[in-house]
Amino acid sequence: MCGIAGILTGDISRATEKIGPMVDMLRHRGPNDSGTHISSLSDISIALGHTRLSVIDTSTRGHQPMIDIKTGCVLIYNGELYNYKSIKKDLERAGIHFDSNTDTEVLLKALALRGPEVISNFEGMYAFAFLDPRRNSLLLARDPLGIKPLYLTRKGNNIIFASEVRALFKSGMLDTQVDQQALNGFLAYGAVQAPNTLFRDATSFPAGCFQEFIIDAGMIKPLALNRFWQFPTPEPKNDKELIESLPSLLESSVRSHLVSDVPIGVFLSSGIDSTVIASLAAKYTSELRTYTVRMEQAEIDESRIALQTSERLGSLHYAITIQPDEALAMAHKWFADMDMPSMDGLNVYIISKVVRSTGTIVALSGQGGDELFGGYPSFKDIPRWRRWTRLSRLLPKSGRNIAAALMSGMLNESEKQKLQDLLSSSATIKDLFFLKRRTLSNAQMSALGVDVNESIQNSFVSAQEFGIDIPTDIIAAISILESHFYMGNMLLRDSDVFGMANSLEIRVPFLDKKVIDTVFRISGRGRMPSGSAKNILKQHFGKYLKEEQLTQPKKGFVLPIAKWMQTSLRDTCEESLKYLSSTGILAPKGIDLIWQAFIQEPNTQIWSRAWQLCALGMYLRNTKDLMTCKIT
Repeated sequence: MCGIAGILTGDISRATEKIGPMVDMLRHRGPNDSGTHISSLSDISIALGHTRLSVIDTSTRGHQPMIDIKTGCVLIYNGELYNYKSIKKDLERAGIHFDSNTDTEVLLKALALRGPEVISNFEGMYAFAFLDPRRNSLLLARDPLGIKPLYLTRKGNNIIFASEVRALFKSGMLDTQVDQQALNGFLAYGAVQAPNTLFRDATSFPAGCFQEFIIDAGMIKPLALNRFWQFPTPEPKNDKELIESLPSLLESSVRSHLVSDVPIGVFLSSGIDSTVIASLAAKYTSELRTYTVRMEQAEIDESRIALQTSERLGSLHYAITIQPDEALAMAHKWFADMDMPSMDGLNVYIISKVVRSTGTIVALSGQGGDELFGGYPSFKDIPRWRRWTRLSRLLPKSGRNIAAALMSGMLNESEKQKLQDLLSSSATIKDLFFLKRRTLSNAQMSALGVDVNESIQNSFVSAQEFGIDIPTDIIAAISILESHFYMGNMLLRDSDVFGMANSLEIRVPFLDKKVIDTVFRISGRGRMPSGSAKNILKQHFGKYLKEEQLTQPKKGFVLPIAKWMQTSLRDTCEESLKYLSSTGILAPKGIDLIWQAFIQEPNTQIWSRAWQLCALGMYLRNTKDLMTCKIT
């Protein structure tokens, strides 16, 4: 796992001067080694930079940028290629010689020999840049679900890219004006929605795509974006065969994700997903480490069941208790390490910091289990909401108003506002999903100065993101929407940023290419018969699970943030909101209304709305020297 950065420009002095600071900004992602490569093609200077976290073949033979002496091709690469050994054997049969045991060299020589078409054969998480002087081209690519990040800015005849937005700042070419649509997306969902970043001129390179940039006569000419992976279509007639193939596919995935020349562990909770991953991992390593966060509040503490699981597996187990003063210190560091504002990720940051402190460099996560197998409330709520909204349209408007008034009496203020938004929405799966995932309501966003009437037409999400097909199968549709928008824009992004902030590589076996290619082909009825969440995992991996795990409500890895906001983090929160008000990008009165609502009802979901504004304010304060805080 690493960090990559690059500059393509006609100004050689800029390329030479700026690539070093960009690499330095990514040092936390790769503390073991770093390097740069500067060359030119057709009057365009190309600077490539890399920082390395050594995981596979930790020798200097894995140094990047890596150059293929025979072809002159150059690669900078962030990620892991889990099927690199089989690809290597295939290349060796074609007469290719290797000087290292790294997956990087396999990637480099596969691309040099076969070009972009080989990307569809890669199984792993990756973002890379491949310079081919034979074609006068630079190739950028990103894995199917966007597990690894890649950000890009194009200004005139210049291209700058990097693993983090903060590294783009160091190029001196990023316009740091805040983008209105990006800000709206953050307010609506707690994370900036791709392809936007918070800044006008920087975008997220799309997952599951590659693109070539041809350098000719001093000009950089982008070829068409090529999508090499997309969500498969459900095949109900093949459900039985697909479901029966999953256990061996998932076991194979976990086994491949254990390939490492450094210590490896598993994030272990009391839930089904992490228990299954840890249990499969224990079959292939006798030195497994497991990690759990212990909480004071019994209703969210998962340490007891996690400890029982670790004892059964014989893993070296770490149960971490976070004290209030530690939480405060970690929260400040979490704010400082944000690459883009997010209301989530503090939990990942905390456990990553502790895991790395024990000498573990790679950790397996159960991320993806909820999205693939129906673990979220949305899989039950959205079908119910759709039935309700369809029925409500049979009533006259007065009848709908009466029903809404009766229901509102049982709800807190935050829930009432979501109900009002529901009544005004259509009954499409897409619209109901985005409503379910909303944090701030239309009324709250209006109070912050957002033009809701204009933004609501595209659900606060860029129209570019709807290149994906949404099936009519409602469970399959929710699975795709959760994976692409919620997991892709928040969970995977935060997992990468906050794991790498602690130089920890986080791997996600549920999102292995063969696994997702299979699961997304299973119909909703096959995945959730009679609405049963995670039925496939319970059915095929029940031997690893206690009865209590099969019946307990979903907990998730939850921190008592609302409690901390009232105590140890209150001063920090109020300070960040004060700064947010001073920027002028949101209406101060609306900010104060949300904070006061939290103070009055701290035990409701309003805490998360206040928290996301705190995160935004602190992020802007921490980056104030880089940006203008001006909305475009």
